[in-house]
Parts: sequence; structure tokens; C-alpha cells
Amino acid sequence: MTFIQTDKPIYNPGQTVHFRVVTLDTHFSPVNQLYNIVELEDVNHNRIGQWVNTTSSGSILQLSHPLNSEAPVGSYTIVVWIGEEKIYHNFKVEQYVLPKFEIQMNLTDKISVVQEEYEVKVCAK
Repeated sequence: MTFIQTDKPIYNPGQTVHFRVVTLDTHFSPVNQLYNIVELEDVNHNRIGQWVNTTSSGSILQLSHPLNSEAPVGSYTIVVWIGEEKIYHNFKVEQYVLPKFEIQMNLTDKISVVQEEYEVKVCAK
């Protein structure tokens, strides 16, 4: 079995996609594997990255590819060829901003080590 994993599911244009490829034997142990072609395709199925005859060192192949700052948004695909077999993994490129939040905590000015309990008020937005 061969697995492909990215370091996160969504990227912004201009970020670097880091990914791993690992092949496991019947005992679920990683094995050294020759990957004939590893390719990265954009939303329009254009090949934007390619590695040929790459072998996993230490049983896990780690690769990365920087995305163009004007990369089109949508679903991208990593395709790994082992002989005639193809393994796929998809990830998204989107313009996104992490949500902003605020947490306020109100507690008493003095807390004693002998107190078993004390009151804390928390407000999250």
C-alpha cells in the first residue's frame, strides 16, 4: 500500500507544498520503493512539478514544491507512479485567512496555594 500525505489540506497561492510518500509491506512496515514518476498537477491538470525515478530514503520520500503567488485556486493533485499503478492525493489552493478570535479571562488578584477552588470567568469571541 502506498500513501501520500501533505503537511496541510489547504494552501494559499505562494506557499510551499510539503508532502510525503510511503509504501508499506504486508506487515505495515515501510519499504524502500522506486517511484517512477511523482507529479504535481494544478487545477487545470497542468503538470507544475515532476520528479523522475525517485527512491524513498529511510523508507519515506519527502518532497516539496513552491506554488506560484498567482496560482489558480481549486483542487490540485499529487500523482505517484509505481510501474503502471497510479496513486492520487488531492489538496486545495484557496485564498483564506485564519479566523480571528479573542479570549478574555477574569480572575481574582490573589490566589492562595491552599485554595482548592477559585473562580475564573472566561469570555471567548
